[in-house]
Amino acid sequence: MSNEVPVMATLILNAAQDGNVDKLRSLLLEATKEDVNFQHPENYETALIVASEKNHSNVVRMLLAYPGIDANAQNKYGWTALIKVCHWGSLDALQLLLAHPGIDVNWQIKETGFSALILSSSSGRNKAVKQLLGHPNIDVTLEDIDGKTALEKAENKAIKRMIQAYIKAHDGTKGSKCIVS
Repeated sequence: MSNEVPVMATLILNAAQDGNVDKLRSLLLEATKEDVNFQHPENYETALIVASEKNHSNVVRMLLAYPGIDANAQNKYGWTALIKVCHWGSLDALQLLLAHPGIDVNWQIKETGFSALILSSSSGRNKAVKQLLGHPNIDVTLEDIDGKTALEKAENKAIKRMIQAYIKAHDGTKGSKCIVS
């Protein structure tokens, strides 16, 4: 990966970082798919990853609507926008990402084996776990590198109950929609 950052990509990254919807809107009119999906040479973060982490939901919405957006791009550490929002608790951005048809809800970080669900479960992020369990492709059987599932990583009783209810409703299978209360 080259250390040279194209001007348009820099402007898009900055607008995403700042949550500047008006600036981003005008930039996207002239941007290429490569500009929008550009990964910064230092950390490989894209505009979508940056905006998601900051919970700039209007920027996330705009980027996800861009044709050819890579919603599953990974940064230097293998974190996607979805993993970032679950780590930081950015619920508005999480909802938008989960609605994107190309999102890989079960992506796992190579180093830890954490998926968005495992990370949210182990971090006690009840609302994120609830949203993730509502995704039709969620896999509650994924294991981290220590062989632990989201249920086994959960220390929060409410999260354990949500995951157990999901498993019971789906007979332990994955990929079925479940409304969790």
